Amino acid sequence: MVLALLVALVGWSWRRHPVVAFGACWAAVTLFPVSNILLPTGVLLAERTLLLPSSGAMLAVTGLLATLLPAPEPLPAGRARFAWGAVAVIASLGLVRSAVRQPVWRDDPTLFAQTAKDAPRSYKALAAHAVMLFEAGQDEAGEREYRQALDLYRDDPNMFADLGDWYLRKNRCDDALAMYRRVLELVPNHWAATSRTILCLTRVARLDEARRLAAVAVRRGDEGATAKLAYVDSLIGAQRGPATR
Repeated sequence: MVLALLVALVGWSWRRHPVVAFGACWAAVTLFPVSNILLPTGVLLAERTLLLPSSGAMLAVTGLLATLLPAPEPLPAGRARFAWGAVAVIASLGLVRSAVRQPVWRDDPTLFAQTAKDAPRSYKALAAHAVMLFEAGQDEAGEREYRQALDLYRDDPNMFADLGDWYLRKNRCDDALAMYRRVLELVPNHWAATSRTILCLTRVARLDEARRLAAVAVRRGDEGATAKLAYVDSLIGAQRGPATR
């Protein structure tokens, strides 16, 4: 439907309003490479992909307004100079702000640190910064930042799963279990969280709980659940074997 409307707009305005047609074509051509129509880009929507298309869209909108609205009366010379001066000042301020902002894009740690400052209420911004801190070896600061992200929004299972995986790598199974518990509250059949919960439970010697969860996964038909159950049963057997003998 959008493509059909775009073609109709270009056809209608091609001779009547060439600025509108040019703007619409510019937007279409510059958006096409990132539209996932020709090749999948892996990006559904990102503001960086809309920069060039937005200029064409604004040209088309301006062209339409110019045709629909009556032509304004010419400004007196003094007001015209003031208007152009104001435009020049605004454009200059924008250029300066853009130039000052450019160093932020030096590398990922710089970008995500600044993004966390610019958007302190964005849980994803804080989490991305936390990951950079983890990679830099600043575990305490990274954990604190990630926890703040979780406090902002507690309904993203991937966030809890990722922090749980980090705790698991650090052999902090009690903390990891708390994260995986939240994942399973949100997505009860989440196999990765289920599997890693079973692993953590075995590490902290809570074998009966691990077996119950593995049995649930088997009944659900989760791939790999039977192997997990057999593994837990082997641990239980090894634990009880000497006492039996």
